[in-house]
Amino acid sequence: MYMYELLVDYFQIPEIAHDYIPLFLRSEEIAAIEKMGRALYCPEKLRDLLSDITGDPMGLVSEAYSRSVFNKAEDGDDACFQAAVFYDRLAYFAQYEPELWKSIPKERRALMDTWYVEKYASGARGRLEEALRDNSRLIENAFFFTLDETLKIIDDLDGDPYMVPCNCKSVAMNCDKPRDVCILFKKGINSQWDRGHGKPLTREEAKDIIRFANKSGLMQTSEMESAICNCDGCCCYPIRASRLIGAKGLWPKKVYDVVWDEKSCVGCGKCAKLCNFGAFRQDGLNITFDPEACWSCTICSGNCPVGAISLERI
Repeated sequence: MYMYELLVDYFQIPEIAHDYIPLFLRSEEIAAIEKMGRALYCPEKLRDLLSDITGDPMGLVSEAYSRSVFNKAEDGDDACFQAAVFYDRLAYFAQYEPELWKSIPKERRALMDTWYVEKYASGARGRLEEALRDNSRLIENAFFFTLDETLKIIDDLDGDPYMVPCNCKSVAMNCDKPRDVCILFKKGINSQWDRGHGKPLTREEAKDIIRFANKSGLMQTSEMESAICNCDGCCCYPIRASRLIGAKGLWPKKVYDVVWDEKSCVGCGKCAKLCNFGAFRQDGLNITFDPEACWSCTICSGNCPVGAISLERI
């Protein structure tokens, strides 16, 4: 029997990651998952179940929850736990143990990244179809927002946000754009905050991060409920998943048409440097714009120094 056969089944580990299981999971976590299977356990039963693995069963549970090896569920007043799956663990591993993630050969990381985005796209398809049927429901990263609209989301928050490393850039590693730019709002069970992660931000600090991200060529997407994503076209999982399922213009939702005034353009090339989709291109002082390539993320408009790019609301 393959030594990790039960673990692979319970933790749903794809074959491309089998050789690196000891990097993703500690030995005590492996033993705990093999004992727990897919069942949900509350603290009292967990203490008994895991007592022969460690002298501190709940310490193991707490650490595994922080590492997204376990997930939490509420059962009355108790917080109960269940083994997560590899899909949950991968992003946390890349975000919070980046040196271990980098130690995996680039070719194998790329295979895991492809697996991850394909699995994400498969799950997103159903959520998007449901959101399109019911306008009161929103999928994550539902809309592209302008800089001013994004800053207003921060102003309208009920509580203070927090910042975590971008999971998309951490896993994909397709560019060197800023990673400490992911702004989250939710703090309930299974959130990064509840797992012990995240730098608390004042609203002004959050807005400073958004302004910096916008000038760095990162797009602002949000559904206004749980997060503001400042991401790019080569790493962002919603963008890449949208491409896979053919949802350009629907997710993230296109809200504006980008209008370029060629006569006002001075050929500085800032739009071409910022554009994540190759819609703006530069050849010397010559700028061209391809509306078909544009996703209407809007960052070009706010960063044009001469106002040659405007937005028309759809």
